[in-house]
Parts: sequence; structure tokens; C-alpha cells
Amino acid sequence: MFTSIPLGEFTDSEARQLIARGAHCDHPFTPQEQEKLLRLAGRHPYKLQLAGSLLYIAKAQGKPVHWSRLQRDFYHQCEQVGLAKPWRKTIGVRLAAAISWLVVTPATWLGRAMLEGVLRLKKDDVSQSTVWMFGAGLLIVMIALLFGSITINLDEILKLIERIRGNP
Repeated sequence: MFTSIPLGEFTDSEARQLIARGAHCDHPFTPQEQEKLLRLAGRHPYKLQLAGSLLYIAKAQGKPVHWSRLQRDFYHQCEQVGLAKPWRKTIGVRLAAAISWLVVTPATWLGRAMLEGVLRLKKDDVSQSTVWMFGAGLLIVMIALLFGSITINLDEILKLIERIRGNP
């Protein structure tokens, strides 16, 4: 009696089955609301139950559901039980991730495309930092070209690429 059983996360199918039960209650959940709940709560059993109960309570009031309020209440209650860190405590991590996505990722993609695609280098021959620096340099050159800070002779660039590839 009163035994705690760690469940872990549900599979996607199990999470959908749980949320779908809300379609058959006295304040039924629409398919769109079910999808929003799954995006909000993920596959965590407690979070699914919490999100579903908050939606049920909101619908029971007979007014339109304010999703921003529901999300705020959801995150607040998750913080209270230790399932989420307060937003203000994770802002540094979020900011670093955004900067990484905006700055590091495009430069890395461009560097890898140029080094592996154009220059035909193998992935193992070039370090991740070299790929990023090469891509960042290319982005800077592209921006300078766009704003007219530098001009290039396309024939000379193509000859340079051929020499780098090893073709005379």
C-alpha cells in the first residue's frame, strides 16, 4: 500500500492514449488541444496529468481557454514540484543556446559544406573548430561583399580554388 513506482516517460503512443481520454469527458478536448497538451507536457506522466487537469479546469469555466495562462500555471506548478527550473535561473543557458544556434551553427554548416563539398576534404581530416573558423571567415567575407566593402575577381577565385584542390 502506498508504494512508489517510478514510471519513467511514456512512449509517444502511451502519451497520446492518455491525452486522448480527455476527448470523452464532460468538457472534451479537441484534437488541436490534445496536440497542444502533448507539446506542452511531453511524455512525462505527471506533466501530462497536470496539463490535462489545467485544460479541464479552464474548459469547465465555460470561457475560452487562454493558453498563455495555462502554460504559465503549468510551468509554475512544475517548478513547485521540482520538475522544472525557474525561467530566470535558466536564462543564461537559453541565451547561450540561442547565440550558438544563430552564430556557431550557420558558420559550421557553411564551413563543412565548403571544406567537404568544394575542397573535397574528408570529415576526419578537419577539426570542428577549423570548420567553424573557416565558415565564420566565409560569412564575414560574404557580408563584406554584400555591403560592398570588398570586391572580387571571380576568375581569380575559381583559379585559386582549382589550385587548392590540386589541379594546375
